[in-house]
Amino acid sequence: MLFRSPLPTPPSLGPEAPAGPTSAETQGESAIALTATGDQIVAWVRGGKIVVQRFKSDGTTLGSEINPKVLGSDAYGELPDVATDAVGNFAVCWAGDDGVYEQAYDSTGAVVGELKFTLTNLAPSHCAIASTSTTSRVLAYDSDTGIHAQRLDALNDTVGTPVAVAAGGTHPDVVYLNSGRIAFAWKEGAEIGRAHV
Repeated sequence: MLFRSPLPTPPSLGPEAPAGPTSAETQGESAIALTATGDQIVAWVRGGKIVVQRFKSDGTTLGSEINPKVLGSDAYGELPDVATDAVGNFAVCWAGDDGVYEQAYDSTGAVVGELKFTLTNLAPSHCAIASTSTTSRVLAYDSDTGIHAQRLDALNDTVGTPVAVAAGGTHPDVVYLNSGRIAFAWKEGAEIGRAHV
């Protein structure tokens, strides 16, 4: 998995560099998030497991590689997404065989909490996660009943119940708007759906 570190004066890009050590294992889908200080968090799939690495703004590694766990075991899955807040806390979500998982970390990479949403559909679901400038987040995911969203607090506890965003669709994405509202986009057949709350 390769990534490029942004430089202060676009459109120049920093040098291409591996996000993790060279591996004979198959490497797959990836996601990246940028902190307020320019540090990056990259999440990807290696050998079927979810892997996370933090990088300083100059592209050098920040701490060790993180291997999210589910009930103490390595997290197997696909289609990761990652989000950060203004103080460097971050969260990773991914699709597993039986649901969508999310794990939150503080700015040092220590685990804050873990969630699992068991879904009734058999195909892997997709997830997306976004953070506010504070420490709250929203997790969007698809299931056999459409696109759903769940708010999460700083301790990774759910806030309220999941909200149905759309009755159909797959591949959701989510962002927090400056106004405090949340915007969603998703694929629905050959069309793209969108909504905000």
